[in-house]
Amino acid sequence: MPNQCEPIIGQWYRTSKLSDIFEIVAIDSDEHLIEIQYFDGQIEEIELDVWNEYHSIEIAAPEDWSGAYELPKEDLSEYKEEVIHPENWDNPVNSIEPPDIELED
Repeated sequence: MPNQCEPIIGQWYRTSKLSDIFEIVAIDSDEHLIEIQYFDGQIEEIELDVWNEYHSIEIAAPEDWSGAYELPKEDLSEYKEEVIHPENWDNPVNSIEPPDIELED
């Protein structure tokens, strides 16, 4: 049974043959290849004949489409305890001095 869904660059898809959702990023009609990018950033080329066997369905783009650009959780763990402050504090509120407060014992 042929695929009912034509490949469209920029469209996201889901299929039971692949483990993750993906977006079509390029189509090479001369070579009969489709380049897909998974949510995690991995890129793969598939042949047009194989695409027709996938029975893909169009889906909406993920809400957080930046998954491919995120740092892995293990890389973030080293920064978890560290507070990062900007070097230049241009916020006008930062120039307001707090009042002297005397605390009772």
